[in-house]
Amino acid sequence: MPLFTPYFSLDSSAFRVGNGGRLRCRMGASGIGIYVMLLSHLRDCRDCRAPLDYDMLAFDLHEDAAAVRRVVEDFGLFDIDRSSGTFTSSVLTTVRGMLSDDGAAAGALIGRNLPPCRAPPGGRQRP
Repeated sequence: MPLFTPYFSLDSSAFRVGNGGRLRCRMGASGIGIYVMLLSHLRDCRDCRAPLDYDMLAFDLHEDAAAVRRVVEDFGLFDIDRSSGTFTSSVLTTVRGMLSDDGAAAGALIGRNLPPCRAPPGGRQRP
């Protein structure tokens, strides 16, 4: 039976050095919280990939769209594909690769049987 876990790992020093450290220095605990919530959101999307719709993400995370955009774009923590208008995280890509030698089984495990993450027609607005 293949290994499957709904968790992802965060190194204890992830927010002291490098891009995570820059995030913490510039946005504090709120930036770290947005980052972890985005990882969780991506984890629940098919292929761990979501649209670059900051208003929708902000609504889902109950955060400010500008803050979400800043975390996604300004710290090098996410892989952005402008041609498809989506983003993902190397943290989740690494987990997928660790679950199987070729990544195929991991791709089936993480985000399995989930529809692509999309904004509904017309989008949603915060109450």
